[in-house]
Amino acid sequence: MSLFPGESISFNYLLKGVGRGIVELSSMVTADDPENEGKQLTATDHKKIRIMAPIFDIKVKADPDILKLDTDSEGKPIPKELSAQLTIKNIYSKPVTNISVPSSLNLSAVLGETLGYCPLTQIYPSGDDDPLIIGTLQPDESYTTSFTLRADDDGKCNVWTMVSAIDPDEPTETLSETGSTRVGVSKDILYLDIDFEKEIRMTNDGVQVGGVKKVYKGDTFLVYGTIRNLSREKKINITGIRGDILPGSYTSKMKRPFTLGKEGEESWCDGCGIEPPTLLDPGEKQYFEAEVVTINSDRETTWVELEFEVLAEAIDAEGNKENVSSGPVKKRKPVSHEDPPAIGDKMSAVDRFTYAAVESFGNAMTFPADLIKMLWEDESRKRISKMAYDQFNFVVSWWRDVPNAEKMRLIERYMIDADQWLLQKAIDSINNEVEMIATATVTGDYGVLAEQLGRFTGEGVADWA
Repeated sequence: MSLFPGESISFNYLLKGVGRGIVELSSMVTADDPENEGKQLTATDHKKIRIMAPIFDIKVKADPDILKLDTDSEGKPIPKELSAQLTIKNIYSKPVTNISVPSSLNLSAVLGETLGYCPLTQIYPSGDDDPLIIGTLQPDESYTTSFTLRADDDGKCNVWTMVSAIDPDEPTETLSETGSTRVGVSKDILYLDIDFEKEIRMTNDGVQVGGVKKVYKGDTFLVYGTIRNLSREKKINITGIRGDILPGSYTSKMKRPFTLGKEGEESWCDGCGIEPPTLLDPGEKQYFEAEVVTINSDRETTWVELEFEVLAEAIDAEGNKENVSSGPVKKRKPVSHEDPPAIGDKMSAVDRFTYAAVESFGNAMTFPADLIKMLWEDESRKRISKMAYDQFNFVVSWWRDVPNAEKMRLIERYMIDADQWLLQKAIDSINNEVEMIATATVTGDYGVLAEQLGRFTGEGVADWA
């Protein structure tokens, strides 16, 4: 390699941080001296970088996390107390000193909800709010304390705190880490909570769930709903779920909310014409999900505003019925107009998740072998090679990590009253097919991928897909 006067060249190295600490990077360049034949020139450079990682496992747990308030004769809520427990564990390899937390928990309204009000108040038994001095925690040692909160009205709150300590690697510096939970308060017996799809990362320790996924123009995102029966006496029969995209939102389409019934029951969705009763006993909960597809457009709107409502019947011990509702629950999802980050060298999120691509994929699913062959051989985009790594490989990793007892429980949902040997035979068959998929994602054998995709979506039980 040669460089002319004034010319430069750069090299990129990809490094992976595997632990907390300080690393010194160094590099040396050698070259022939152009003015002294046979003589070598050298140049070096050094750079220190710091790799940060959590040193605490911080958990905030409210009991209960969904609180039902009784009302007086005028319909006003009667305040009620609840407990919030804080647990701090040192997960680092060194002792951590000078640990402290504020005696006041941070209580804030959940952003994006209809009411920008947090109905929780902290109660101080000692009458003061001095910081709690914890001191030192050895590796794997934990500290636990409790706080008392009072709920006064409807609403949803983030309950969180910040833990401070001396940095064990840099004694002159202070570090801070946070832990949080969410608490809902309702006067009604039918409670609805809405949340969005989270980031999922594969690590050496398995699957980890992170923050809410960022949505770029053209992306598809999932909305998750949790329905709870807060009554101590009445059963609730869910009769419908309403889901709408409100005017003024980023241009989007929403598939009808889809609800999973109890084990052994058929699934149903609002507007599908199949609505077997979904009965919730006191204290029980139910889930549903909806899929929202953002349309790639030039509009300047930067969010999608969604509104959901659950309709139901409350049934008392004598069989008397009363129509109840969760009330409208609104939630906003930001949509970025930035170009999505590249995935690999060839492809962006828009290439994978535009509405047109989803529609085309669905139409072509009648011929999975031809579809996968076409995508695999599409050298200009390399779509299927990335899709196989992201989708097939994720399924493989997840299935391998699931204990056999849990696999048995899952299969039992679709093979009701089957003998144990038959359930195990089904699991062994799926184990074999998953390993075939794992090999095919490495070898690029689109024929095997197409065959397995066909088995899971065609020949197998529809729910397995």
